[in-house]
Amino acid sequence: MTSAFAPSHYPQEIIHYLNTRGTDKVMVATSSLIPQSKAMVEMKAIPFKNEDVRRNFLRENALKLYDWENK
Repeated sequence: MTSAFAPSHYPQEIIHYLNTRGTDKVMVATSSLIPQSKAMVEMKAIPFKNEDVRRNFLRENALKLYDWENK
């Protein structure tokens, strides 16, 4: 789960999973305790393997899950 942490405090296990077999399985979440603007600034420092991983995490996985691609 990512909503309990500011991106600068994501456990390394989450980052590793995102960069390997979890590329299509995890999406970003924030809580009301972490302002979205702060989270997005911190997100720039996350060592994603490539831009596809970043894009999936921030947008594409949610579009697929909620079937927003076709609406």
